[in-house]
Amino acid sequence: MQYDNFAGLKWINKQGEEGWQVNSGVKISQDYSIFGEMALYYRIKDKLYYKRSKCVLLFTAWKWIPFIGGKDIWYTFKYHSSNELGTIHLKLQWEK
Repeated sequence: MQYDNFAGLKWINKQGEEGWQVNSGVKISQDYSIFGEMALYYRIKDKLYYKRSKCVLLFTAWKWIPFIGGKDIWYTFKYHSSNELGTIHLKLQWEK
């Protein structure tokens, strides 16, 4: 795999740079973000691994919410069984 293929948002930063490694910025990158859901099982030697992720539009905030102001709110969920317990990441994100 060229990059870690979790569903999730990638960004365009203030300098206009975007790519697989840009994890924060001011605008969502339509070219590099992975929208939707994915699930992947894979085996390395005798150990089985599992990845699951989801990146979806949760809702559009109304303009009267002062710190968001009418923006699309994205929900990102990631789970990776890289150790016995695994790791879970949940995010709510919007463009600046």
